[in-house]
Amino acid sequence: MSQKYLLIESRDSFDSADLPYFFNLAKDLAAKGSDVILYLIQNAVFGLRKGVKQTFPGSPVKILADDFSLRERGIKKVDIIASAKVSNVDELVDLLLEENRKAVWH
Repeated sequence: MSQKYLLIESRDSFDSADLPYFFNLAKDLAAKGSDVILYLIQNAVFGLRKGVKQTFPGSPVKILADDFSLRERGIKKVDIIASAKVSNVDELVDLLLEENRKAVWH
């Protein structure tokens, strides 16, 4: 049985120089066969805008973006990268409560 991780990021890549480490962690965990979800909330959604030079972990890391955070920052769904899916706090809570899923908030 593979491990399940929920990595939650709230900081903007322009404010935090250690984001590449966190994204590499997601990629490395997924490469080892773990089920990894990267949930972006608050200012972290800025990096999802098309044209922003941000390196997100690739497949099979699932990237979710908080809909409220996007709306509050004036970012529309059509303006974010295709690999990210819009989510909401209800889904985040469900993921946090999912059996055997380890959460890391960065």
